[in-house]
Amino acid sequence: MHPDHALAAFALAAAALVAAPALAQPVPEAAEIPETVTRDLTDFGEGQGYAFLDLVRGWQTDLDGDGAEDLLVQAAWSAGGGNAVVLHHFPYYRQGEEFRRGEDMALDAGIKSVTWEDGTLVLTLYQMLPDDPNCCPSGERVLRLTF
Repeated sequence: MHPDHALAAFALAAAALVAAPALAQPVPEAAEIPETVTRDLTDFGEGQGYAFLDLVRGWQTDLDGDGAEDLLVQAAWSAGGGNAVVLHHFPYYRQGEEFRRGEDMALDAGIKSVTWEDGTLVLTLYQMLPDDPNCCPSGERVLRLTF
């Protein structure tokens, strides 16, 4: 192949890569939530008057672009009676070996999955559909966030 043709073919291949849509990168769910985060969430819940911290899920990803693995956390507290829970969602930013809680994200639904797509954090949230029982949303919706 003539060198000019090889260069043109390389340029076309590079342009195709740049123009191709980015694939969603799944964010892994944390296998373990650090004790300091759980303690902070417990204190937050007590301050809100919730009965107890029931469940914590987290996703490990760099939320602020500093190269450190932060946490996106979904926490459920018992509201005190029955099986109702109250959900809150927080970013926890890693600072050395510790985590600093960010502002409550005020999401109105639970998180099903988290991905990155073109520099945007994409949350798939559970969605109640008209015929769903109160316990069990069967739908979903997507929320795109930029940190």
